[in-house]
Amino acid sequence: MPDPTYTLSELAGLVDIHPRTIRSYIQQDLLRGPDTMGRNARYSDYHRKRLEAIKTLRSDYALPLDEIRRLVSLADIDEDIKIASLPTPRGTCSERQFVTRWAFPQAPFSAPCSSASSLPGCSRVR
Repeated sequence: MPDPTYTLSELAGLVDIHPRTIRSYIQQDLLRGPDTMGRNARYSDYHRKRLEAIKTLRSDYALPLDEIRRLVSLADIDEDIKIASLPTPRGTCSERQFVTRWAFPQAPFSAPCSSASSLPGCSRVR
């Protein structure tokens, strides 16, 4: 069975993101452009999954788009970014460090988590 494809309006409805925002994310290199161009542009599950990840990182973790761009660029083009099952780390290590450690365990860290962190896998990095 072939992978599903979506029009921009279908994709926007599935992920509950305005079509203009999706176009903006494409322009800002947060995800690649449509699989087919023109009036009948088609988007794939890649776009749906990436938009869901971006939406989660924006709403649940309050990460800026620059940081989200850096994080999604660490994943391969066909690699799923699985963060929806992560607990939101309020008041422990920084949200950015938590997301980076759990969603992208191979990612380099710019600063260690706080020593008071109680989250598994979020210990001081030296």
